[in-house]
Amino acid sequence: MYFDRFSERARRAIFFAHRYAMHSHARAIEPAHLLLGLLREDPELFALVAHGQTSPVDALMEVVGKGESCGDGGTDPAALPLSRTSRKIIRLANQVGAECKQNQTGTSHLLYALTDSSPNRRAWFRRRNVKSDVSKILARHGVTPDAVEATFAKGHATQQTRDTKA
Repeated sequence: MYFDRFSERARRAIFFAHRYAMHSHARAIEPAHLLLGLLREDPELFALVAHGQTSPVDALMEVVGKGESCGDGGTDPAALPLSRTSRKIIRLANQVGAECKQNQTGTSHLLYALTDSSPNRRAWFRRRNVKSDVSKILARHGVTPDAVEATFAKGHATQQTRDTKA
């Protein structure tokens, strides 16, 4: 399953993403919903990586608002699936967590995957058309793969320490 390795905070971020998708009447949980859920569950992570820049919530809400609506007779809100792009992001977050030799996939791994991930994976993402509006919004706010890596390389709290504080 996708979430077996996820920390409690990362799972809560996915829960909030599901709620955002339901409230926007989306057909699936999109990357914008994932980021909104992440910002709701772990706002300190964004502040740490973005070095004081404002949160992209308004820009994200605009993206979410443009999403397709379920309308009448649409997808059962309780059974909203992850979109294809979101599934790839979740899979990539798990892979990044494993490569970092961490026991769990945490919120920083999820953020890293949302930024289109490490340089050797960006080509993989582009070939599969995974680049999303979310990664562009994050980049405008200074949240890039390099910024995420640098933040945690500088000795800021590790993902496991941060996740156990929740």
